[in-house]
Amino acid sequence: MGSWNKRNWERCSMKIIGLVTGGHEFHIKIMNENNAEIHNMGKGINRFITEFFKLPDGDIYITESNFYAPIIIKKIIQRKNVKIVNIGGSRFIFKNTNFILKWLINKIDLMLVEGEFGEENIQKVGYKGIIQIIYPTCDSKKYENSSKKIRENKKIKICTIARFDWKMKGLDILEEGIKDIDCEVNIIGKSEYKPKTNKIKMLGDLSEEEKIKTLEKCNLYVQPSRFDTFGIAVLEAAYAGLPILVSDFCGVKEFVDKKCIFKNSEDLNKILKRNKFENTFNFDKFKKVNKNLKINFEKK
Repeated sequence: MGSWNKRNWERCSMKIIGLVTGGHEFHIKIMNENNAEIHNMGKGINRFITEFFKLPDGDIYITESNFYAPIIIKKIIQRKNVKIVNIGGSRFIFKNTNFILKWLINKIDLMLVEGEFGEENIQKVGYKGIIQIIYPTCDSKKYENSSKKIRENKKIKICTIARFDWKMKGLDILEEGIKDIDCEVNIIGKSEYKPKTNKIKMLGDLSEEEKIKTLEKCNLYVQPSRFDTFGIAVLEAAYAGLPILVSDFCGVKEFVDKKCIFKNSEDLNKILKRNKFENTFNFDKFKKVNKNLKINFEKK
């Protein structure tokens, strides 16, 4: 890697620029951990191009994708030694088979992906560059009081957090999975999903305090996503003391009991009928994974 090896990396002072295109809280945390100078590029290619011309020179650019706008405008107009780091959080990166995007993806110098699930899926779409596995965290102290509460209500009270894209979040899978279950479902987040049963309550966006209160009222958290690179909401629910059920398409599944992972609505229905869930999230395993967010260009 020449001047980019670990020893020189630590010795040199590299200017890092963070390009925010969606403003995901965890992505901003990654940029802050790397002392990046953050610039809001906005949504859409037109806004990106406009903001691009205002960018200062940097050695490394960390982006939230925008489909690499084409490779951050040709590696910041062909300056040698500029490195592009992409946070692989968008499901489109993992699912899109467009040959142009497949070609573009390998112009990224370093891909940050969440957990083993992210690494496996980024390799499936043909990325051959350097992959660095990262793990998100949440402010566990917010949920300390929730985790101490004893949930004695025998009726299943489910909570899930699903913003915007209800299909990707699998809300229809959840509804199908509870069709003959005596339960109540609370869905947090702005969503256009229209449930067919009155067992499901669409709560919309809630404040942090309201979200915690909702988690306290429930006795089970279900994440039925068709694709989720990790799922910070699952961590929040686990820290709030809720048993966790997740689909087989969530990165966080590597920390969830195998008996609590489902492939479809039929699987979910069978699990819900067990009606007994204890210690479904493996905190010991999660505590042991490296949560360092400092970027590293060395191959494993």
